[in-house]
Amino acid sequence: MLQIDEPSANSSLLMLIADTCEKFNQRVAFKSFGTSITYRQLDRLSNNFANHLAHKMNIKKGDRVCLLLPNVLQFPIALIGIFKAGAIAVALNPLYTEQEIKKSMEDSGAKIIITLDLFLDKFKKIEKELNLEAVIVSSVGEHLPKLKANLIQFTLKYIKKVLPRIQLERVIQYSDLISPAKTDYVVKPSVKNEDLALIQYTGGTTGTPSGVMLSHGNISSNIAQTYEWTADQFTEKDVILTPLPVYHILSLVGNLFCFMRYGVTNVLLLNARDLKSLVKAIKKEKPTFISGVDTLFAALVKFPGFLKIKSHSFRFCVAGGMALRREVSEQWQRITGLPIIQGYGLSEASPIVTLNKISSSCYSPTVGLPLPNTKIKIVDQDYHAVLKGETGEICVHGPQVMKGYWKNEDKTSQAIDPEGWLRTGDLGYIDQNNELTIVDRIKDLIIISGFNVFPSEIEEAVLTREDIIEAAAVSSFDNGVESIKLYLVPKSMQSLADKDEIKAYIGARLAPYKVPKNIHFIAELPKSNIGKILKRSL
Repeated sequence: MLQIDEPSANSSLLMLIADTCEKFNQRVAFKSFGTSITYRQLDRLSNNFANHLAHKMNIKKGDRVCLLLPNVLQFPIALIGIFKAGAIAVALNPLYTEQEIKKSMEDSGAKIIITLDLFLDKFKKIEKELNLEAVIVSSVGEHLPKLKANLIQFTLKYIKKVLPRIQLERVIQYSDLISPAKTDYVVKPSVKNEDLALIQYTGGTTGTPSGVMLSHGNISSNIAQTYEWTADQFTEKDVILTPLPVYHILSLVGNLFCFMRYGVTNVLLLNARDLKSLVKAIKKEKPTFISGVDTLFAALVKFPGFLKIKSHSFRFCVAGGMALRREVSEQWQRITGLPIIQGYGLSEASPIVTLNKISSSCYSPTVGLPLPNTKIKIVDQDYHAVLKGETGEICVHGPQVMKGYWKNEDKTSQAIDPEGWLRTGDLGYIDQNNELTIVDRIKDLIIISGFNVFPSEIEEAVLTREDIIEAAAVSSFDNGVESIKLYLVPKSMQSLADKDEIKAYIGARLAPYKVPKNIHFIAELPKSNIGKILKRSL
């Protein structure tokens, strides 16, 4: 295991931010809608935000503040401002319904939320129920030139008609909080590594979300680990493209903070599913790095606008969040000249656990080696270590492992053993090269007549057909007997393959008990905001 020095007990994420903003003060930190802010501006605006939180809104160390924001400049400014005020950030999915927002805010105890005017209708019914102290409101056009901002606001309000016309009682304008404070006093709470930085709600793809507690030390450690792994590969001249939502841990830590240490420019895209805008950004910004999930890369390699780009500026491409298909990576490499590098992580590990070498020249089915100071073991159902090559539950030990689940000691004790090993709930194995391969989720495991069936096996087998785009195998019960149900997205809904022929196709590649009993064709699989397939919705 590669060892590095871990952040000291008295340091925090704030030290990294301060050092970066000072060292690269003239460099562009973030871009959105063609507008940029430098590291110096990021530092100044987040300072103003922190001062107003502390003095105007009485936010103290340890208080929770929610963010309900997409990929806009307000997100990094507000997030860092929350940290500087000594508060704990709670990043929520902007697609949450009002009840999901209510549940997360009640659970976290947050009384203040930062959002866009686009989402104000979500608070009409719950404002009084939550006894909110303030809803800090911004607009999509904030930070943009006045003419451009007014045009966007006019379009949203009068043409697209998506701006809600409601009045809330405790609204504070974001613009007031980034203006210089009247007092010269700058809030400087004593924040240490052990203090919480984030409560990240996770688990929504398989069950009830839980609040993952990540400390300044957890995140700082993961940044240091990733920096050591990639230090000779990036410089302040790199341009990072961030299409995945920044409320998600992969973008929040992986893109925003891990790359901040290099002084790079980070281009924030509002909507990853808007492939036309994504391709436009690739052409205009000439990014050297992009991170995404399998479904995003799969969509791009089929998108005509992407295929028309004659020369790509990418130097590195990384996939996480879900398994990367070989054919997707190989198609990407044929188009761009680069493979997609796989990694593995989870919210409970801040999030990065393993990564293939960033300089890899071809697709690898593994998710790579553990980062420095990270240990991995594979255990069976009785929590005994298994041999190399044998499949079991992946367990992780390292400084990036969470402190636990917010207000849930029982779930914390089930997830983290007395020695600090995190049980991930993921199945995998370690090969002779000590590289990790992900097999599936334990919760997704299907048991047929006493035999274990991994849904990924079935999905990989059927996806070798050219007439199938996506697949999801799930468990189904008929009169108490478990069986396999397979959902397929065909290339064309007008020319569907025969279901019995598909069963025979799978049966020729897998054992008979792994052949699905029921097959359903659908136009699209349900997905999360980052593109993960939501099997619980099937």
